Amino acid sequence: MRANLLSALIEADGMTLRGKPDGERYGPCPKCSGRDRFHVRRYAGRERFFCRQCHPRRGDAIEYLHWAHGMTYREACAVLGLPTSRPAGQATRQPVTARGVVIPDCPDEAPPAEWQAAMSALVERCAANIPPAVMRYLREERGLSDETIRAHKVAGRWWVERGIIPTFYAGSLWRVNVRRRADDLRDGRGKYIAAQGSRAQLFGGDVLADAGIHAVVCAGEFDTMLAQQYAPTGLACVTFGSESKQPTWEFDYLTRDKRVLVVFDNDAAGEQYRQAMRRGSRAGRPESQTGELTAPG
Repeated sequence: MRANLLSALIEADGMTLRGKPDGERYGPCPKCSGRDRFHVRRYAGRERFFCRQCHPRRGDAIEYLHWAHGMTYREACAVLGLPTSRPAGQATRQPVTARGVVIPDCPDEAPPAEWQAAMSALVERCAANIPPAVMRYLREERGLSDETIRAHKVAGRWWVERGIIPTFYAGSLWRVNVRRRADDLRDGRGKYIAAQGSRAQLFGGDVLADAGIHAVVCAGEFDTMLAQQYAPTGLACVTFGSESKQPTWEFDYLTRDKRVLVVFDNDAAGEQYRQAMRRGSRAGRPESQTGELTAPG
């Protein structure tokens, strides 16, 4: 199949995409609109498309004709001047980002609607009834403003005095991290544990997707909330959840046109991950440093 057949079809349909002509391009989806949901990118020398809302799986020119115009496989092949039989034994390679992260055929899906409804009700109930001692901790020790606490729905009571941090992305609840009590930490599983049914997602991803020309990657959710609280316009603060988690395809996609600064704790783990991020950077980014985030004043 010729390399630019997909672009020719898109142009013939009257669509104009933003981005580099020989690189990644994006714009409104011809089916579900949006601003930059529709995406065209070259993999292994051939163009593929997807829509983050209504067609998450990557497709070629044949799939585009089927999806956009309702053509059968044979009809699409006839329009494109291609044979109707697929080559036998043709090997396919899973594409990867410049960082080496495998790009999935279909982006991750949020947890089921039933889980989201139940957990959202819990989050709202807890966020509306934060004990005074927890509010003092969030304000005085963590440096968070009341506006930040409300925006992220950080809560301080779940069954017994345990804090929770929810992760929302694209209108869905993906994860609820539970702060464990001191006497629960003897098993070595860490201070936070995800509620059953949670799914991984970039904390702060909505800010990164909507605006900004720069991004700051922090070590955890509290650092991210504090950084975003004082961030100037155009700066998006995100976290993978911890320094041990690897950058995802979602992160590479959302930072495709941004300068990235990595700010981790000034310790051995932070330095190790900072170096790993630098080795995986593309075209000199992300920049990275170690340090600690504290509230101004």
